[in-house]
Amino acid sequence: MMGLYGARHGGISSSLSIAFVCAILFYHTLWGFSSLQPILSAGQLIMVLVMESKVFFGDHLRIDLTQPHASVKRIFALWHLFLESDVKTTLLLKRLIILSLIFIANVALVLVVFFTAPSRSTHFVLYSTAANMTLYFIYYFINKMMCGKSLPVFAFLSWSIGTIFWVIAWYFFSRSETDWMATAAQSRALNRACTLLGFYDAHDLWHFTSSIAAFFSLVAVTVIDDDLRATPRPQIDIF
Repeated sequence: MMGLYGARHGGISSSLSIAFVCAILFYHTLWGFSSLQPILSAGQLIMVLVMESKVFFGDHLRIDLTQPHASVKRIFALWHLFLESDVKTTLLLKRLIILSLIFIANVALVLVVFFTAPSRSTHFVLYSTAANMTLYFIYYFINKMMCGKSLPVFAFLSWSIGTIFWVIAWYFFSRSETDWMATAAQSRALNRACTLLGFYDAHDLWHFTSSIAAFFSLVAVTVIDDDLRATPRPQIDIF
């Protein structure tokens, strides 16, 4: 149906990825998130595994979304080659342990969200995104220290402030005062008194704190490797 519509309207792109997202949204609207959550949870864990493989192998692993079968075979082949080889240095093993712990944390997060907020897709997206961003920062910081590189104080300070505000934003986001799945009258029954200055409620504070958190997180990304600006990329061990 999307293909036919795209053929009749030249400005509409009917790629497979867009069709997949539209199908998920349509399914979510009709039957809710709970029935779809096991599939999305499995998809998240698979995506985390693929991204961790990319982080671990770097340029040795090239993922082509147009050839998913070949990309999956390439990932398994690289892991098999690494586990069977004798080039497992102490640094690589440490990186593997850290990435394994991150994957275990993602499994735990999926289980927690599944049993505590099974009907809220927004919680699922926010928790997984914020948690993986924080975990990747920690992984990168540890890697810099293991490679003997200095950690810019401003980058660490920006990341710390961003993390603190993400936790605060997480708290306000969890205090949901609206429910899109309920009727207007049922949603109004969830309203509470404004939290700040008698005007801003928890939803407003979620927007304020999350924007501050996102700002400091992006600042940390931009300055995290300022100490390596004069170093050629092939000479950077962490890459």
